[in-house]
Amino acid sequence: MSGLSNLTLIFECGLESVAALEVAGEDRGVGYAGFFENFALDTLQIGSEEADACLQLIDAFDNQLDWDGDEVLYVENLILNEGSTLDLNGLNVYCLNCTIEGTLISGGGALYNNGMLVPAAINPEPTTVGLLLLGGLLILRRRKR
Repeated sequence: MSGLSNLTLIFECGLESVAALEVAGEDRGVGYAGFFENFALDTLQIGSEEADACLQLIDAFDNQLDWDGDEVLYVENLILNEGSTLDLNGLNVYCLNCTIEGTLISGGGALYNNGMLVPAAINPEPTTVGLLLLGGLLILRRRKR
């Protein structure tokens, strides 16, 4: 897949639908080794000034037949614009230059910017929020008795 290191992907699909991007790189960890001959992209941009986007990473296919483990994304420039969302979906992303102005959801994955871990937003599932509220109401009711 020569030429991926020159590829810029721009997602501007709006927030009504979630776009999916298959990750295909072998996880070589933090450092430059993962950026060579390993499905590394030049630029991934989620959203723009004109349109927001919601992107979820997926690992649905075994792209590394001679390697075991979850595949990852290596990208030189990651741009997550304000109003847009990137869901790592439990997968790791390694980038050299990150601009994070939108919402980053880890789902158990991690984003590394030039070797440093980037904290992700914690967005609980709606059922989790409901259970927490129910538990709080039960505690309040019990205290009133």
